[in-house]
Amino acid sequence: MVIEEVFFDMAAKTDHLSDILIVVSSPDATNSMVSQLKTYLPDSIIFVCPYEQALDMVRVHPPDIIVFDMNNDSDACLTFLHNLKMTDPEQHVSVIVYCKEKIGHRTYIELLKAGAAVISENHTNYYMLALQIRALIREITDTPLISTLKNQYRNVKHELDQRIKELQCLYGIAAIRERPGTSLDEILQGIVNLIPPACQQPEITCARISMGYQEFTSQNFKATPWKHTCDIQVNGEWGGTIELFYLEQPENHRAFFFQREVNLLKVIGERIGRIAERVLAEESLRIEGKAIVNILKSMEDMVCKITDHYTIEYINPSFEKEFGRVNNKTCYEYFYNRETPCPSCGLEYVLSGHTVHRELDFPWNGKTYDILETPLKEKDGTVSKLSILRDLSDLKTAQKDVEERELLYRNLTESVADGVVLVQDRKIAFVNSAFVRIFNYNTTDELIGKSVSELFDKHFIEIALKIFDTESHDPDLNSIPWLTAITSDGKEIWIAINRSVIRLKSKPGILATIRDVTDQVMWEKSIQEETEKLRKENIKLKNSIKERYKFSGIIGKSPAMQKVYELILKAAASDANVLVLGESGTGKDLVARAIHDMSDKADEPFVVINCGAIPEDIAESEFFGHRKGSFTGAYSDKTGFLHAANNGTLFLDEVAELSLNMQVKFLRALESGEYTPVGDTRLFKSNFRVIAATNRNFSNMVAEGLIREDFYYRISVIPITIAPFF
Repeated sequence: MVIEEVFFDMAAKTDHLSDILIVVSSPDATNSMVSQLKTYLPDSIIFVCPYEQALDMVRVHPPDIIVFDMNNDSDACLTFLHNLKMTDPEQHVSVIVYCKEKIGHRTYIELLKAGAAVISENHTNYYMLALQIRALIREITDTPLISTLKNQYRNVKHELDQRIKELQCLYGIAAIRERPGTSLDEILQGIVNLIPPACQQPEITCARISMGYQEFTSQNFKATPWKHTCDIQVNGEWGGTIELFYLEQPENHRAFFFQREVNLLKVIGERIGRIAERVLAEESLRIEGKAIVNILKSMEDMVCKITDHYTIEYINPSFEKEFGRVNNKTCYEYFYNRETPCPSCGLEYVLSGHTVHRELDFPWNGKTYDILETPLKEKDGTVSKLSILRDLSDLKTAQKDVEERELLYRNLTESVADGVVLVQDRKIAFVNSAFVRIFNYNTTDELIGKSVSELFDKHFIEIALKIFDTESHDPDLNSIPWLTAITSDGKEIWIAINRSVIRLKSKPGILATIRDVTDQVMWEKSIQEETEKLRKENIKLKNSIKERYKFSGIIGKSPAMQKVYELILKAAASDANVLVLGESGTGKDLVARAIHDMSDKADEPFVVINCGAIPEDIAESEFFGHRKGSFTGAYSDKTGFLHAANNGTLFLDEVAELSLNMQVKFLRALESGEYTPVGDTRLFKSNFRVIAATNRNFSNMVAEGLIREDFYYRISVIPITIAPFF
């Protein structure tokens, strides 16, 4: 115990972090020494290496202390000390020679002469060795110059290590971004995993990135009060947040997070914003490029691209169908079978940045084309001419047909009461006036181009997209009765849909009729609810008729009790307030419970209040609740009986004991369902049904002014009198 007390006393006074190198014949030979030294020297960093690598280790990473496990090999130890002195002539590193056995006097002197600072011999007690190391550490660190240099070294090293971690984080973000085929979700997940290791206390740090409706969290994520938040700006607007959390409150750290971590989070937020902008731009370009290619392929118009050397570089399928293959010919060879450019050629004019729109007759096929020529800048900086040709004769005929057809469709759709919608590629292309009225929009322009999924409740979006998908051939889609849609003002409506697949302007689409069936659905639901209610009442009546001498826990078959049973059934089928009158011990509480259990509120709370047991000065607090600090002793918020009885039954036993003041306050809540807790200014609502009971003559109490008349009539809509037993 003495050694342990001395050791821990020195450990408390020695708070410097030191590097200790243990030199052994074999790393496996000193596991016990290392594990115990780590226990008794927790503030030190311990390295282990064999004899052969020790000097190289000292050169690369000079330790503060070397512990040489001699293991009875004094020659190896003396050689090491000699070589160490050659490597470090000024002997900056102190050496402790450790040997389990007793060292001879001559060897002892040679070791000291060779430069050993301490010789620990003839024991296997690592407490003693730890004490000697501690003493040597204190002797080294007590030197002001060395202490100052080591502190400076540690500060610089810590700063560099932290900076390296930050740079590695930023480099990792760049590497993730440049990885081919990586989506924005994958990039954000990769970034959030890089943030905690870049912090100064990664073991207690986690992070979360929120963008749009998605969240990306690091491993072991947990939201805590110790956090810092940084906004992400995308295209100059708020796009999300980065949050950095400590899993536990750091010791000796007032501001939770270091300034460099705050700065790092800001830099990461800026990079995420730029990455998101770039990804969105690339995605937009990709979609746009793909759309352009698809448009060119699907266009009935003829398209060709001509270089600044008059070579036809690209033609679309319509062009090839109209004029034949190009075979790397120039435009003057292809169209006019010339060897030189046409005198009236306008290629140079177009390449200089002008757009030309003209009509041109081709005498060799007898057709007239509408031609649009525009400059097209290539990636390498060169400019080509993009020409779009349209056969005007077919176009005009088709245009006339289309106009007549569209006029017919519009006249037909405007004459029907149902809503009509045309959807192509999940986008609304046409709606009639009835459709606009059903969804409560002002004009058709507000709907044209809108995604059809925006019109439906989130639970029906998937099935709606299937209905308006031209590739969906599921026969079940024709048997869906109703869907929930959302109007422009957020109102839910029920609609019925009939669909058919059509083609318009060479594109498939879904033509559907929409009917608002909200009233029908509500009526059918009410019928179902009423049917279910009648079914339950029928079951209750059947059960009551089977055994009328035993009714819901009440036993009795006299005519008076049979009348009470009838009143219980009547009260259970209604939400009206009930007053149960009878002498003490006649089972008024059983009647109240039976009414509740047989009513629609059977699965809701049944709150029992003994009005005679509540002191007048706390009655309002008990009924309505109170807020913290509203009166002496209100140490926290408390909800009252009305809150507890919401959607259920409030049983007021001994109701005649309520004071006139409390009757007034309770009556207000009874009439409107609204109340205000003591100390609060807000109104709260509670939907409850009252069953009251008393053994006193309520009518006389009203006449005597002890019970308010309006209170009496409000709670005794259905009075039930229980006859005495004798």
